[in-house]
Amino acid sequence: MAIQSVDPNVGADGIWACLTDYEYEDLRQLFTGIQVAGPDLSVDSMDEGYHAIPPLANSNPAVPACFYPADDYTCIQDSIVEHFNPDLSPPDAGAVPEPLPTGCWQMLDNGARTLDGQPWPAGNINAQYRADDICNGYENYQ
Repeated sequence: MAIQSVDPNVGADGIWACLTDYEYEDLRQLFTGIQVAGPDLSVDSMDEGYHAIPPLANSNPAVPACFYPADDYTCIQDSIVEHFNPDLSPPDAGAVPEPLPTGCWQMLDNGARTLDGQPWPAGNINAQYRADDICNGYENYQ
């Protein structure tokens, strides 16, 4: 939509400018770095800006916590626990051509994220399965 707002003819010939999720995330990280660098853009100001992002947990299972502790240059600072359930069909299975896929990775505790260094939920993982745990890998987590 953003491209078509500038050039309404884009896509008319069947050619689209698309990014994969991974490419989008890489660009998002780059532009976040430019933003947090402030008005004097340099490698050092980007490094300082990235490390100034506050360490906040995220409650959305689709969005990992992204911040940079001292001497750490990786964005994702949390994890989720999943188990494979072969008896479920993915929520968007109707959009996939035949044969329909079976099974999905279900996120325990509906995708509750655990920050690195914090304890995992106690107990046997099998005892924590719930039939209503949401599947991972899809856009709709509602």
